[in-house]
Amino acid sequence: MAPFQRGFSFAPDRDSRMDPDLENVIRQALGDALAAGRDHLGQTELAVRPVQWARPDMTTSDALAVVTLVRHE
Repeated sequence: MAPFQRGFSFAPDRDSRMDPDLENVIRQALGDALAAGRDHLGQTELAVRPVQWARPDMTTSDALAVVTLVRHE
């Protein structure tokens, strides 16, 4: 089942907006990872962890999907 079908506050299309608090968590984590000199993959990995901490109901795949959405906005 796709994440948006389980009632998450994000959807995989650009017409829907993500929960602003979750988006802020992701942007902060990506910024911190960039400042620490992490490459693209390292930034992504470090952003997935706080997403899962903030939203323990999300799988790693779900967290990766929202991090990817934010990175490509």
